[in-house]
Order: sequence, then structure tokens, then C-alpha cells
Amino acid sequence: MNQARLARVLRNMERDGLTQIVISSTASVYYLTGYWVEPMERMLALYIRADGTCRLFANALFALEPQEGLELVLHHAVLLAPAVVTPPPQAQQGGTAAADQKTAIQFQLITTKDGRPFFPAFTDWTELRKFCGPKQQQTLLLRFDDYVAMLQRNDKAHGFVINPMGLSLTLDRGTVMSLFKKKQEVLQRAQAKAAQGPAFTEETVEKDTQVMVGDPVQVPDGLLEAVCQLAAQREDIRTLWLRQMVRQDGVQSLIIVVDHTGDQAQVFQAIAGAASAHCGQLPVDMIPYGTGFAAAATEDAQPFYSKG
Repeated sequence: MNQARLARVLRNMERDGLTQIVISSTASVYYLTGYWVEPMERMLALYIRADGTCRLFANALFALEPQEGLELVLHHAVLLAPAVVTPPPQAQQGGTAAADQKTAIQFQLITTKDGRPFFPAFTDWTELRKFCGPKQQQTLLLRFDDYVAMLQRNDKAHGFVINPMGLSLTLDRGTVMSLFKKKQEVLQRAQAKAAQGPAFTEETVEKDTQVMVGDPVQVPDGLLEAVCQLAAQREDIRTLWLRQMVRQDGVQSLIIVVDHTGDQAQVFQAIAGAASAHCGQLPVDMIPYGTGFAAAATEDAQPFYSKG
């Protein structure tokens, strides 16, 4: 946890009279924690309290390493939801149960001190037992989209609370719908990118646009190998650097700085073709070596390919 940046956030919270905040922006989480994760449909939320308590709620699949000053609350892809199922489903082999079309399911609600109802959700059975005790509790396994659908059907519910009896995270209706919209936008961009194939497009970054450039947090498997293999086969690619950039609007990408000869469009097209199958969720941008931005981006950085 970057303590200097956290201190600035806490001062701003005190100034604005906030006792707690939840941060879901990938770039903002990276700015404070150093973790760069593309969560897609999975949850990534940084909870900060006015007393300096920081908890990062994330999926266990992200394989985040513990760090001082930050509690990691890791969960899996599904949440446990207490419910009342009528009639009770019949047990089958393997411990599963089947329900027919006439089965009615009613999800439990909990109420805050000010009377607002929320759906409870639990990351594991230990947290669920804190809520229901040792008694048998009918429970369904739900995903984030299921809670979105529940809120869309129930106008009275204000959101859902993860682990209400422990290290809890409250997601109100507005936050849930905002996260769902963001998820849909990310999926649409990924689908559009897949449909476009390896072609690249030119983009002009406005002057004075603020960006952060540093070492990549995670390099997609096979990316460097594929680009190096291409570079070794071409005489017009001399040196390559890999960096990561985060713009002020939160848009982030990997950057390949290219020192080359010959036609730039052909070189960039070839690199895009080699990299396309290994990009993962992060877009890969290319910039020519020799500009002021490229010089700043590669300062004190080691190239991942150099001819000769």
C-alpha cells in the first residue's frame, strides 16, 4: 500500500466529511496498491475507512500477494445466498439437488439500522455460519449477475452486503448497477477487439495529457517471445522496450517502444500481428523511438529485444 498516496486520500476524505469510500476503478486501485488487475466480470473493490483501515475485496483467481497495511478479502467466483426453497428440492447422487418449474425461491433480506433492506451474500461457509448459526440453511450459489437480476426484480432492496457478520462490503443499488454497466462495456470492447483482428489504428494523444508510465505489472504469456521471434526475422526492427501506461481517464495499455528503420506502418502492422494472440485483456500500443515521450518512457528501462 502506497502510504503517501493513502495519506492524501485520507486528507481528502476528512475534508469532504467521508468516513469510508469504495474504489472500483482499476487505475485507482493500481495507484494506491500497486496491484494491476483486469477484473472483467469479477469483483475488485478497495475499501478505505477514515481511520486508515484498507481492505481489498478481490477474486482468489487473481493470485494477489499480501502486503503490509492492506487486508486481502479473497473470494471465489460464486457467493452463498441464504434462501427459502418451497418445496424443498430432492437430493440426488453427488450431493446436488434438483428443483422443478413449480419451485418457489425467496431470498432473505437483512435490514440496516436506518431500515434499508439488503440481500446478504457470503464468500464461504464460515461467514455464512456467522449469520445463520449451526442450523441447516437452504443456500444457493449465485454470481454477481444473479444479484443484479434480483435487484432489478425487487425495487425495495437497496443492494447487497458481502459477509455482513465479518469484514463486510456494502454495495448499494447505484454501485451495483454501475459495476454491471462497466462489465458490459468491457465485454463489448473485448468482443469488438476480437472481431477486428490484429489490425492496428493510429491514435493521437492530446498534448498535456497526463499519464503514468512504468514497468508492466504482468506480461501476458507468450507476448515477448512472439514479438522477439518476429524481430529476429526482420532487418528493420532494431530495439524494443515494453512499458505500461495509465492515462488520467483510467485507460491503460501496454506500450511497445520500437526503434526501427523503413516504413513505420508496415513495422507496426507486423508487430500487431505477432502480438495479437498474446495480448490478453490489456491493449498493446506502439510508439516510435526517437520522440520525447519515447525517451521518457524508456529512461532507465532495459529493452526486451536488441539486434546484435
